[in-house]
Amino acid sequence: MRLTFRGRHGGLPLRFGGNVRMITRGKTEKAIQTDSILFIALVLLPGIILASTVFFLSSVFALAPANNDAREEEIQLLFDQGWQLLSRMHEDLSGLDKALALYDKVLALDPENKDVYWKIAEITFKKADEEADEIKRKALYNKVLEVSKKAAKIDSNSVGAHYWMGVSSVRLAQMSGIVQSLSLVTQAKRELVKAIDLDPDHRFSVLAGAVLAAIYTESPWPLRNLDQALEYAQEAIAKDPKLTIASEKLAQVYFKKKQYDKAKKEIHRCLAIEEPTYIWDSILYDWPAVKRLLKELED
Repeated sequence: MRLTFRGRHGGLPLRFGGNVRMITRGKTEKAIQTDSILFIALVLLPGIILASTVFFLSSVFALAPANNDAREEEIQLLFDQGWQLLSRMHEDLSGLDKALALYDKVLALDPENKDVYWKIAEITFKKADEEADEIKRKALYNKVLEVSKKAAKIDSNSVGAHYWMGVSSVRLAQMSGIVQSLSLVTQAKRELVKAIDLDPDHRFSVLAGAVLAAIYTESPWPLRNLDQALEYAQEAIAKDPKLTIASEKLAQVYFKKKQYDKAKKEIHRCLAIEEPTYIWDSILYDWPAVKRLLKELED
Protein backbone atom coordinates (compact mmCIF):
# COMPACT_ATOMS: atom_id res chain seq x y z
CA MET A 1 0.00 0.00 0.00
CA ARG A 2 1.42 3.38 -1.06
CA LEU A 3 0.57 6.50 0.88
CA THR A 4 1.91 9.87 -0.18
CA PHE A 5 2.23 12.55 2.51
CA ARG A 6 2.81 15.97 1.07
CA GLY A 7 4.16 19.05 2.70
CA ARG A 8 7.51 18.98 4.41
CA HIS A 9 7.86 15.27 3.72
CA GLY A 10 8.28 16.19 0.01
CA GLY A 11 5.93 13.61 -1.51
CA LEU A 12 7.94 10.67 -0.14
CA PRO A 13 6.31 7.32 -1.07
CA LEU A 14 6.06 5.02 1.95
CA ARG A 15 5.22 1.34 1.77
CA PHE A 16 3.82 -0.41 4.84
CA GLY A 17 3.86 -4.14 5.37
CA GLY A 18 6.92 -4.97 3.30
CA ASN A 19 10.56 -4.14 2.69
CA VAL A 20 11.26 -0.93 0.88
CA ARG A 21 13.33 -1.71 -2.17
CA MET A 22 12.65 1.34 -4.29
CA ILE A 23 14.75 4.31 -3.24
CA THR A 24 13.17 7.59 -4.22
CA ARG A 25 14.90 10.88 -4.90
CA GLY A 26 18.29 9.49 -4.10
CA LYS A 27 17.59 8.70 -0.46
CA THR A 28 18.83 5.55 1.24
CA GLU A 29 16.53 3.03 2.88
CA LYS A 30 17.84 4.19 6.26
CA ALA A 31 16.89 7.75 5.44
CA ILE A 32 13.39 6.69 4.49
CA GLN A 33 13.02 4.83 7.76
CA THR A 34 14.23 7.92 9.61
CA ASP A 35 11.64 10.05 7.82
CA SER A 36 8.95 7.55 8.75
CA ILE A 37 9.92 7.75 12.42
CA LEU A 38 9.97 11.53 12.26
CA PHE A 39 6.52 11.53 10.69
CA ILE A 40 5.15 9.35 13.46
CA ALA A 41 6.83 11.46 16.13
CA LEU A 42 5.78 14.82 14.66
CA VAL A 43 2.34 14.05 13.25
CA LEU A 44 0.81 10.88 14.57
CA LEU A 45 2.20 10.76 18.12
CA PRO A 46 0.88 14.20 19.26
CA GLY A 47 -2.56 13.24 18.00
CA ILE A 48 -2.41 9.96 19.87
CA ILE A 49 -1.28 11.71 23.05
CA LEU A 50 -4.03 14.32 22.72
CA ALA A 51 -6.71 11.70 22.18
CA SER A 52 -5.44 9.69 25.16
CA THR A 53 -5.40 12.79 27.35
CA VAL A 54 -8.94 13.74 26.35
CA PHE A 55 -10.11 10.21 27.04
CA PHE A 56 -8.38 10.15 30.45
CA LEU A 57 -9.74 13.52 31.52
CA SER A 58 -13.25 12.69 30.37
CA SER A 59 -13.04 9.46 32.35
CA VAL A 60 -11.82 11.30 35.44
CA PHE A 61 -14.55 13.92 35.28
CA ALA A 62 -17.17 11.28 34.59
CA LEU A 63 -16.06 9.32 37.66
CA ALA A 64 -15.69 12.36 39.97
CA PRO A 65 -19.42 12.97 40.61
CA ALA A 66 -19.98 9.29 41.26
CA ASN A 67 -17.02 9.17 43.64
CA ASN A 68 -18.22 12.30 45.46
CA ASP A 69 -21.71 10.88 45.81
CA ALA A 70 -20.33 7.64 47.23
CA ARG A 71 -18.17 9.58 49.69
CA GLU A 72 -21.08 11.74 50.81
CA GLU A 73 -23.23 8.66 51.33
CA GLU A 74 -20.48 7.08 53.44
CA ILE A 75 -20.12 10.25 55.52
CA GLN A 76 -23.86 10.45 56.10
CA LEU A 77 -23.91 6.83 57.18
CA LEU A 78 -21.13 7.53 59.70
CA PHE A 79 -23.06 10.55 61.00
CA ASP A 80 -26.22 8.49 61.38
CA GLN A 81 -24.34 5.79 63.28
CA GLY A 82 -22.79 8.41 65.56
CA TRP A 83 -26.21 9.89 66.30
CA GLN A 84 -27.58 6.48 67.19
CA LEU A 85 -24.73 5.94 69.65
CA LEU A 86 -25.34 9.37 71.21
CA SER A 87 -29.05 8.69 71.57
CA ARG A 88 -28.27 5.59 73.63
CA MET A 89 -25.72 7.17 75.95
CA HIS A 90 -28.10 6.72 78.90
CA GLU A 91 -27.81 2.99 78.29
CA ASP A 92 -24.15 2.75 77.27
CA LEU A 93 -21.70 5.59 77.80
CA SER A 94 -18.98 3.73 75.88
CA GLY A 95 -20.93 4.60 72.75
CA LEU A 96 -19.56 8.13 72.99
CA ASP A 97 -16.02 6.94 72.28
CA LYS A 98 -17.33 4.81 69.43
CA ALA A 99 -19.07 7.85 67.99
CA LEU A 100 -15.84 9.86 68.13
CA ALA A 101 -14.07 7.05 66.26
CA LEU A 102 -16.72 7.26 63.54
CA TYR A 103 -16.25 11.02 63.25
CA ASP A 104 -12.49 10.50 62.93
CA LYS A 105 -13.29 8.44 59.83
CA VAL A 106 -15.28 11.37 58.48
CA LEU A 107 -12.26 13.62 59.01
CA ALA A 108 -10.13 11.17 57.03
CA LEU A 109 -12.64 11.31 54.17
CA ASP A 110 -13.26 15.05 54.30
CA PRO A 111 -11.10 17.18 56.67
CA GLU A 112 -13.08 20.31 55.75
CA ASN A 113 -16.52 18.84 56.32
CA LYS A 114 -18.74 21.63 57.66
CA ASP A 115 -20.58 19.45 60.18
CA VAL A 116 -18.03 17.04 61.61
CA TYR A 117 -16.38 19.43 64.06
CA TRP A 118 -19.56 20.51 65.83
CA LYS A 119 -20.58 16.86 66.00
CA ILE A 120 -17.25 16.08 67.67
CA ALA A 121 -17.96 18.99 70.03
CA GLU A 122 -21.37 17.52 70.87
CA ILE A 123 -19.96 14.11 71.79
CA THR A 124 -17.01 15.59 73.67
CA PHE A 125 -19.35 17.80 75.70
CA LYS A 126 -21.35 14.74 76.76
CA LYS A 127 -18.14 12.98 77.74
CA ALA A 128 -17.14 16.01 79.81
CA ASP A 129 -20.48 16.07 81.63
CA GLU A 130 -19.90 12.45 82.65
CA GLU A 131 -16.24 12.90 83.66
CA ALA A 132 -15.70 12.75 87.42
CA ASP A 133 -12.17 14.17 87.44
CA GLU A 134 -12.35 17.97 87.47
CA ILE A 135 -9.07 18.52 85.60
CA LYS A 136 -10.03 16.09 82.85
CA ARG A 137 -13.53 17.54 82.69
CA LYS A 138 -12.20 21.06 82.21
CA ALA A 139 -9.81 19.85 79.51
CA LEU A 140 -12.72 18.27 77.66
CA TYR A 141 -14.78 21.46 77.82
CA ASN A 142 -11.79 23.35 76.44
CA LYS A 143 -11.62 20.84 73.60
CA VAL A 144 -15.30 21.43 72.90
CA LEU A 145 -14.59 25.14 72.62
CA GLU A 146 -11.59 24.49 70.36
CA VAL A 147 -13.32 22.21 67.88
CA SER A 148 -16.40 24.45 67.83
CA LYS A 149 -14.19 27.32 66.73
CA LYS A 150 -12.86 25.11 63.93
CA ALA A 151 -16.43 24.43 62.87
CA ALA A 152 -17.19 28.16 62.84
CA LYS A 153 -14.04 28.84 60.82
CA ILE A 154 -15.19 26.41 58.13
CA ASP A 155 -18.78 27.68 58.23
CA SER A 156 -19.37 30.95 60.06
CA ASN A 157 -23.13 30.41 59.77
CA SER A 158 -23.07 27.04 61.50
CA VAL A 159 -25.71 27.09 64.23
CA GLY A 160 -24.13 24.02 65.81
CA ALA A 161 -20.72 25.68 65.98
CA HIS A 162 -22.03 28.75 67.79
CA TYR A 163 -24.22 26.70 70.11
CA TRP A 164 -21.37 24.47 71.30
CA MET A 165 -19.07 27.45 71.69
CA GLY A 166 -21.74 28.96 73.90
CA VAL A 167 -22.48 25.98 76.14
CA SER A 168 -18.81 25.06 76.57
CA SER A 169 -18.17 28.64 77.66
CA VAL A 170 -20.96 28.28 80.25
CA ARG A 171 -19.38 25.13 81.67
CA LEU A 172 -15.92 26.71 81.77
CA ALA A 173 -17.40 29.75 83.52
CA GLN A 174 -18.86 27.49 86.18
CA MET A 175 -15.38 26.08 86.80
CA SER A 176 -13.52 29.42 86.78
CA GLY A 177 -12.94 32.37 89.08
CA ILE A 178 -15.25 35.36 89.21
CA VAL A 179 -13.35 37.60 86.77
CA GLN A 180 -12.80 34.94 84.15
CA SER A 181 -16.31 33.57 84.59
CA LEU A 182 -17.82 36.97 83.77
CA SER A 183 -15.87 37.07 80.51
CA LEU A 184 -16.88 33.51 79.66
CA VAL A 185 -20.54 34.15 80.43
CA THR A 186 -20.48 37.19 78.16
CA GLN A 187 -18.93 35.05 75.43
CA ALA A 188 -21.53 32.33 75.99
CA LYS A 189 -24.43 34.76 75.70
CA ARG A 190 -23.00 36.21 72.49
CA GLU A 191 -22.60 32.80 70.84
CA LEU A 192 -26.00 31.50 71.95
CA VAL A 193 -27.78 34.62 70.73
CA LYS A 194 -25.85 34.29 67.44
CA ALA A 195 -27.14 30.74 67.05
CA ILE A 196 -30.72 31.92 67.56
CA ASP A 197 -30.28 34.83 65.14
CA LEU A 198 -28.95 32.52 62.42
CA ASP A 199 -31.96 30.20 62.53
CA PRO A 200 -34.54 30.65 65.33
CA ASP A 201 -36.19 27.29 64.59
CA HIS A 202 -33.03 25.18 64.46
CA ARG A 203 -32.91 22.52 67.18
CA PHE A 204 -29.75 24.06 68.61
CA SER A 205 -31.40 27.49 68.68
CA VAL A 206 -34.26 26.11 70.76
CA LEU A 207 -31.70 24.54 73.09
CA ALA A 208 -29.83 27.85 73.16
CA GLY A 209 -32.96 29.52 74.52
CA ALA A 210 -33.10 27.02 77.37
CA VAL A 211 -29.41 27.59 78.17
CA LEU A 212 -29.87 31.36 78.12
CA ALA A 213 -32.77 30.93 80.55
CA ALA A 214 -30.37 29.06 82.85
CA ILE A 215 -27.73 31.79 82.54
CA TYR A 216 -30.16 34.56 83.49
CA THR A 217 -31.58 32.44 86.32
CA GLU A 218 -28.41 31.14 87.94
CA SER A 219 -25.98 34.02 87.40
CA PRO A 220 -25.31 36.42 90.26
CA TRP A 221 -26.28 40.06 90.11
CA PRO A 222 -25.94 42.03 87.85
CA LEU A 223 -26.19 39.26 85.23
CA ARG A 224 -29.31 37.71 86.76
CA ASN A 225 -32.52 38.68 85.00
CA LEU A 226 -35.47 36.45 85.87
CA ASP A 227 -37.85 38.17 83.48
CA GLN A 228 -35.43 37.55 80.60
CA ALA A 229 -34.98 33.97 81.77
CA LEU A 230 -38.74 33.45 81.84
CA GLU A 231 -39.07 34.74 78.29
CA TYR A 232 -36.34 32.45 76.94
CA ALA A 233 -37.69 29.37 78.73
CA GLN A 234 -41.28 29.94 77.63
CA GLU A 235 -40.21 30.54 74.03
CA ALA A 236 -38.15 27.33 73.99
CA ILE A 237 -41.12 25.32 75.29
CA ALA A 238 -43.44 26.95 72.78
CA LYS A 239 -41.17 25.72 69.99
CA ASP A 240 -40.59 22.28 71.52
CA PRO A 241 -43.02 21.26 74.31
CA LYS A 242 -41.15 17.96 74.72
CA LEU A 243 -37.79 19.60 75.40
CA THR A 244 -37.32 18.62 79.03
CA ILE A 245 -34.31 20.89 79.62
CA ALA A 246 -36.52 23.90 78.76
CA SER A 247 -39.23 22.62 81.10
CA GLU A 248 -36.70 22.15 83.90
CA LYS A 249 -35.33 25.68 83.40
CA LEU A 250 -38.83 27.15 83.39
CA ALA A 251 -39.58 25.42 86.70
CA GLN A 252 -36.35 26.87 88.10
CA VAL A 253 -37.37 30.36 86.99
CA TYR A 254 -40.74 30.03 88.72
CA PHE A 255 -38.99 28.79 91.84
CA LYS A 256 -36.62 31.78 91.87
CA LYS A 257 -39.56 34.11 91.37
CA LYS A 258 -41.30 32.40 94.31
CA GLN A 259 -44.16 31.27 92.10
CA TYR A 260 -44.17 27.85 93.69
CA ASP A 261 -47.49 26.58 92.35
CA LYS A 262 -46.38 27.30 88.80
CA ALA A 263 -43.06 25.62 89.50
CA LYS A 264 -44.80 22.46 90.73
CA LYS A 265 -47.13 22.43 87.75
CA GLU A 266 -44.23 22.66 85.32
CA ILE A 267 -42.31 19.96 87.18
CA HIS A 268 -45.24 17.56 86.88
CA ARG A 269 -45.65 18.43 83.20
CA CYS A 270 -41.94 17.75 82.64
CA LEU A 271 -42.09 14.36 84.37
CA ALA A 272 -45.19 13.40 82.37
CA ILE A 273 -43.56 13.90 78.96
CA GLU A 274 -43.70 10.45 77.37
CA GLU A 275 -41.49 10.95 74.33
CA PRO A 276 -38.97 13.67 75.15
CA THR A 277 -36.95 15.16 72.33
CA TYR A 278 -33.69 13.95 73.84
CA ILE A 279 -34.47 10.93 75.97
CA TRP A 280 -30.85 10.57 77.10
CA ASP A 281 -30.78 14.10 78.51
CA SER A 282 -34.14 13.59 80.16
CA ILE A 283 -33.06 10.42 81.94
CA LEU A 284 -29.56 11.53 82.89
CA TYR A 285 -30.08 15.20 83.73
CA ASP A 286 -33.48 16.87 83.38
CA TRP A 287 -35.82 14.52 85.22
CA PRO A 288 -33.41 14.06 88.14
CA ALA A 289 -33.08 17.87 88.33
CA VAL A 290 -36.83 18.52 88.51
CA LYS A 291 -37.25 15.72 91.07
CA ARG A 292 -34.67 17.44 93.29
CA LEU A 293 -36.49 20.73 92.86
CA LEU A 294 -39.82 19.12 93.71
CA LYS A 295 -38.34 17.65 96.86
CA GLU A 296 -37.07 21.09 97.84
CA LEU A 297 -40.53 22.53 97.29
CA GLU A 298 -42.17 19.86 99.38
CA ASP A 299 -39.73 20.03 102.30
